[in-house]
Amino acid sequence: MFEITTNVLKIEDYLSHVQDDSHGAIVSFLGVVRNIHEGKSVHKIFYECYEKMALKQMKKIQDLTLEKFPMIKMVLVHRVGMVELQEASIVVLTSSKHRKHSFEANMYIMDEVKKLLPIWKKEHHPDGETSWVGIGS
Repeated sequence: MFEITTNVLKIEDYLSHVQDDSHGAIVSFLGVVRNIHEGKSVHKIFYECYEKMALKQMKKIQDLTLEKFPMIKMVLVHRVGMVELQEASIVVLTSSKHRKHSFEANMYIMDEVKKLLPIWKKEHHPDGETSWVGIGS
């Protein structure tokens, strides 16, 4: 399951997509807005994407992940729009019978997101300045 949303991200909204009576592990990753990047204060971030391409790349990430880890269930959700400090911009959930595959798949998904997803962020700084950060940052 994958999607792009403008909604506030909450893990509990997505848990049912990875729950399985035969799975004993669920690993979650929340990427949240932090207050500093490369030594510069940040107080919020605006995320923008080319949605059609982003969804295509999310599908590719899902396919690659399930090919490499066929025993998992997964969720990949990225938020776009303005995201405040400590709010989540991305949720990745993975489940499997044992924790090793869930952890490995979760990290694999995030690595692929950083490489492939056409989502850019505009950091807003307390002094009123902004700076764009793109793919592969």
